[in-house]
Amino acid sequence: MKGLTLAFGLSVAALLVGSGNSHVATNALADAPSANTQTNMTIEKITKTDAEWRKLLTPEQYRVARKHGTERAFTGQY
Repeated sequence: MKGLTLAFGLSVAALLVGSGNSHVATNALADAPSANTQTNMTIEKITKTDAEWRKLLTPEQYRVARKHGTERAFTGQY
């Protein structure tokens, strides 16, 4: 019974300590930039010919990424 009481006490202590830090996550979210914030990042468009893409990608990657192909149903790993 003594071990059970000790385990229960440690569990309660862990919950109390963990709950004391909940304000940190709230403040961190408040400081995060919103989705409407503008940034100075620019994204450079990649321009390659089909021949260049074929050299970089496997045949399956090329078919899916460049020709909008999909795998046959129930043939994938997952």
